[in-house]
Amino acid sequence: MNTSVRIFKIAHKGSLRIRVDLPYDPVYLQHIKGVKGCLWSQSLKCWHVPYTGEAFRHLQVLFPGLEIIHTEVAATVPLSPVTVSLSPAAGSSDPAVVAPAVLILPAAPAGPKAPEVVLTIAGKKLILHLPKNSTDIQFIRSLQYARWEATGFCWLISHTDTNLALIRNYFKGRIQEIQAPLPGSTAIQAPPPKQRFPDKLLQIVHYRRGRMRLLFHYHKELIGLIKKLPYYEWDTANKWWTVPNIPQVTGALKDFCGHHGWEMRQTAPEPRRQAVPAVKPAHLPNYRECPEAFIERLTLKRYSWRTIKSYKYMFRAFINYYPTRKIEEITEKEIIGYLRYLVTECQVSPSYQNQAINAIKFYYEQVLGGGRKFYYVDRPHKEKVLPVVLS
Repeated sequence: MNTSVRIFKIAHKGSLRIRVDLPYDPVYLQHIKGVKGCLWSQSLKCWHVPYTGEAFRHLQVLFPGLEIIHTEVAATVPLSPVTVSLSPAAGSSDPAVVAPAVLILPAAPAGPKAPEVVLTIAGKKLILHLPKNSTDIQFIRSLQYARWEATGFCWLISHTDTNLALIRNYFKGRIQEIQAPLPGSTAIQAPPPKQRFPDKLLQIVHYRRGRMRLLFHYHKELIGLIKKLPYYEWDTANKWWTVPNIPQVTGALKDFCGHHGWEMRQTAPEPRRQAVPAVKPAHLPNYRECPEAFIERLTLKRYSWRTIKSYKYMFRAFINYYPTRKIEEITEKEIIGYLRYLVTECQVSPSYQNQAINAIKFYYEQVLGGGRKFYYVDRPHKEKVLPVVLS
């Protein structure tokens, strides 16, 4: 019984391959797996072998009398599959003995052959694009600081004189060099050099009440001194130290600069923006008082009169921020907007912000009986303030 096997040329993952479509049969699978470089494509659902002379010679061994028929095919015309009949040889009942097959492959287009390897020299990186080949990959991995970039489907190699000379010598005759990065390539551009902070200069920036930033070039002794100061902090995001603005700290920094010949510069405290005044009954014609159900629930929960007074004031300010909205219809997004308004515009203290959050949560969870909610507003961290000592 004759069985047809379709073979045609394809471009798969940037390289030329010979696609082999064949029915499932252990004998045929054994033949196709015998070709070096034969792979199964999960996306194409087929077997394919390298489009090389080595693979062709292996096919000649497997299929004696294999004949190559070159056809002139334009580059823009899609290739049609070619049917190859594999049947047992005449006079043999063993299906493993296959009769000669005919493989039809397109002829190479006329003109100069395009280079297989493209080398892009981009600053401190060498970008290498080339077809998949186990021997070439083994050579590239032997180079210093070479890695595979899956996004750009290329190799990134450190640009050293040794690496460049080895690449040119290995790929000579089939390499094309480009000095600029290829369009759309994933060349990693070196970041601009960071501006170096001057030596022997300590810049002190007063950025908020009672705190100072310290900007300076790395100095081991100065860092050791800062770690001995009270309430020091390291800002990992901005890469600077902060310390409290007290005479003990400023005196220690002045002594260090005088002893080591450093210059100490101080900037004036940042001007504090004027806070928005709270809304009062005279400001709104329809000023609303706190709901009675809110106060009754606080009383039943046995909150102290100071807490009730505080929650009442906080919640009344909240509902009058949206004077035309029903309390039950105020959305979670609007609640978060009000909390941000307290921080950015009213410039309230951290304790005030926490009390406002608790008052709003109490009404919607305890009075209206809603579920517990988390409002995505960072609660303020407790400030570290040194105590005032009266001597």
